[in-house]
Amino acid sequence: MMWRLSILMAAIFSIVLLATVRAQNSAPVLSGDRLAVVGAQGALLQHVLTQQPLAQLSPGALVTVRARSEDGQYLFVQSEARQSGWVATNELLVIDVSGLPAMTPPQPPPQLSADQLPITLTQMLPQTLTQVLFQTFPQTLTGTTVLIPTVVPEAVSAAPPGGMMAVVALQSGRLNLRSGPGVAYPTVGKADVGSRWTVVGRTTAGDWVQMRLSNRSEVVWAATAYLQIEGSIETVPTLTDLPAPPSSAEPVRILQPTPEPGTTTAAPVTTTPVTTISGSGKTGLSGTLAFQDRIGGTIYLYDLAQDTLRPLTGGIDPALSPDGRQVAFTRDGGGNGLYVINTDGSDERVIYKDWPLLRAPKWSPDGRYLLFSRSNGYDDCRVVRGSVCLPDSAILEALPPELQLDMEVNKLVRGIPNQRAYHTVLARISPTGSDYRDIPSLDFAAAPDWNEAGIVYQSNAGIQRTADESDARSVQVANDPLLGYFHDPAWQPGGGRIVFHRKQGSHWQIYAVNPDGSGLTALTRPVTALVDELPSNVAPAWSPDGQHILYVSNRNSIESAGAWHFWVMNADGSDQRLLPIDIVLDYTFSSEQMVSWGRSIQ
Repeated sequence: MMWRLSILMAAIFSIVLLATVRAQNSAPVLSGDRLAVVGAQGALLQHVLTQQPLAQLSPGALVTVRARSEDGQYLFVQSEARQSGWVATNELLVIDVSGLPAMTPPQPPPQLSADQLPITLTQMLPQTLTQVLFQTFPQTLTGTTVLIPTVVPEAVSAAPPGGMMAVVALQSGRLNLRSGPGVAYPTVGKADVGSRWTVVGRTTAGDWVQMRLSNRSEVVWAATAYLQIEGSIETVPTLTDLPAPPSSAEPVRILQPTPEPGTTTAAPVTTTPVTTISGSGKTGLSGTLAFQDRIGGTIYLYDLAQDTLRPLTGGIDPALSPDGRQVAFTRDGGGNGLYVINTDGSDERVIYKDWPLLRAPKWSPDGRYLLFSRSNGYDDCRVVRGSVCLPDSAILEALPPELQLDMEVNKLVRGIPNQRAYHTVLARISPTGSDYRDIPSLDFAAAPDWNEAGIVYQSNAGIQRTADESDARSVQVANDPLLGYFHDPAWQPGGGRIVFHRKQGSHWQIYAVNPDGSGLTALTRPVTALVDELPSNVAPAWSPDGQHILYVSNRNSIESAGAWHFWVMNADGSDQRLLPIDIVLDYTFSSEQMVSWGRSIQ
C-alpha cells in the first residue's frame, strides 16, 4: 500500500503549484515572483495572445510567474528553458495571483485582406514584451568597434521581414562574438545565454553566422554550434568576400549603447586603473563610517579624515545617529533584538525584541526615532521539489477526494520537510525603547531609509515611499514587473535623489531616480565586457551632505569580479574610487545594510 501511495504522491507533487519560500537565517528573499506547475493537460506559451504559440509546456513543468493580465485570465511566465510568454491561468496550478503586478498582454496584429498588403510589415509586428537592455559603456576608448549587449533571458526581438533569429544556447557562461568567421579573428564582445540576434549572413559551410541586434547596424560573427537557429540556415545569404584574419589583435573600443526607454545616461565611468585614494593615506572626505564585515560579524568605525579604524561591537546593519554619537544595529538568534551603543563603546543596550528578523535600523532626521523592518508572521509549507513549497492544504486539495482523508496519505504529507517563509513590515521606536508604532507599508518591506522628505523602502512591488503617519499610503517610485530586482534604496539628505541597486543580467548596478519616478539613471556600469565575470556594485549610502555615495563593489584591477571593497563616487556617478579600508568584506545579496555614513564623532 505504501509504495503505491508514494508513487501516487510523487506524481501529484510533479503537477502541483508551489509557492516561493526562500527564507534563510540571514533574511528573506524579497521578490514578487511565484513558482507554478503546468497542469495535467499541459499549457501553451504564447508571445501574443491567440497567435502561434512559442512552445508547448509539458505537464509538471515548472514556470516562474512574473505578472498577470488585468482580468487575471492570463499570466506572464518564464519557462525552465528561459522562454517567456503568456499562459492561460487555468492551465497552471498557482496560488493567489492577485498579488502579482498587472500588465496588458500585447494583442495580435490585425488580419489583412489581399488588397491591404503592401503595408510595411514592421508596422504590424507585435511590440516586444521587454526590450533588450544595454549596459552603458564608456564612449571614448580607441581601437576596434565592439557591440556588447547584455540581454535579459526574457528579452524578445522581432526579426525583420525576411530575417531569421538566432538564440544563444550555451549551458553556461557567455558566447564569444568575433570580428570574422573563425577563432583566428579577435573577440569583440560576448553574448548572454538566451539573447536573441538577427542573422544576416553565413559562411559557405554554415558553421559561422553573421549577426546583429535588430535595432543596430554593427555586425558580429558567432559559431553556429552554440546557437539555436529559428528556421533553415540554408535560406541565409552566403558571404564570401571576407577579410583575412588579422595578424594581431587590435585595441578595443566599446560603443555607448542605446539606453533603455525612460533612462538617462550618467557621466562616463572613470576607466583609470583601480587604486586607493592618494594623499598620505587620507581620503579627502570627512565624517565617520559605521560598517559591518559580514552579517552578524564585527561592526567597525572608520574616520574618513584621519584614516583610522577601530572595532566597536558585533551585529547586523549598523546605522550612525545624526549627531554621530550612537550606532543602532540588530542581532539574531539568542541575542535577537534592536540595539543601540555609544560610539565610544559604552552603554550597549537592547531597546526592542518582540519580533524576530529585525533588520536595517535607520534614524529619523532629528534622531528621535529608529525605523526598522521586522517579521509579520510566517507561512509554513512542505518542500516537494527543489524550491517548490506548498502548504498542507494545497497538497491535500490536489488529491482525489477519496484520498484527502486517508490517514496514510496525511502521514506521508506530514513527513515532507517543512520550510518557513516570513513576511516583513516596517516599524519605528524611540532610542529608549518607548513610543513604538507600525509604519504603513506593503508586505515584504525591507531595507528602509528615512530623511526629511519621508521614508523609502524595498518591497515585492519595487521601490516605495511612505511616511511616519497612521494614514500614510505607499507610493511606487520605481519598479519593473517583468525584471524586478529593485533593492536597497537610500534617499539623498534633504529629499533629493533615491539611489538603489538593480540586477542587470549576471551582475548588479547602482541607479538613481527622482522621488516621483522620473529621471532613472545608471550611476555605475561595467567598464568592459571582455572578462569572465562582470563585477557588481551594491548597497549605496549617502554622505551626510548628500554630495557623495558610498557603496560596495567587487570590481578589481582588471575590471572583473573579485573581492568586495568600499568605493565612493560623486552624486552624479563620476569620480569613482576605492577607499583604503583593508578589511575582508562578505556581501551576500540579502539587502544587508553594509555601511552608514555619519558626521564626525564629536
